[in-house]
Amino acid sequence: MNQPTIIIDTNKILAAILRPGKVRRNLFKYPSPILTPAEAWKEAEKHIEKLAEKKKIPLSRLRSLLEEIKSEVITTETAREPFTRKAEEIASRFDPGDAPFIALALQHNAPIWTNDHKLIKHSHKTRKYTAIDTEGVELLLEGTPIEKIKERMQEKYRDQI
Repeated sequence: MNQPTIIIDTNKILAAILRPGKVRRNLFKYPSPILTPAEAWKEAEKHIEKLAEKKKIPLSRLRSLLEEIKSEVITTETAREPFTRKAEEIASRFDPGDAPFIALALQHNAPIWTNDHKLIKHSHKTRKYTAIDTEGVELLLEGTPIEKIKERMQEKYRDQI
């Protein structure tokens, strides 16, 4: 089965550079395109020095991993109208910074891979876009249909919706 394109959130990019675990493994093994807006890289760069210091990981190592991840992810400058406008309207209700991710999700009809509970919660509440966590990405890799994954995410985050 063909896995859909997914949009990766900044928190997942940072998780992938910080530890060699599920997120990094899934990112490099995902067979379909992974997209992110250019803003994700700016956000990651903004935090990378502080994270290197806090986690006691050489900054050069984190930068090298970030470049490796950049080579796996397709960066898009901006989503087309009317997706941007609609995304800004949706995100204004909880976090305007999420608008570029939502716009790409709308434009490509693709789920956002995130751990941002607000982003996930609002995806289920509004049903205008889809947001999934790492478990959801693993289910996609196993060939689980996106509708089943949405049901699982709704069940998992029920208390937060």
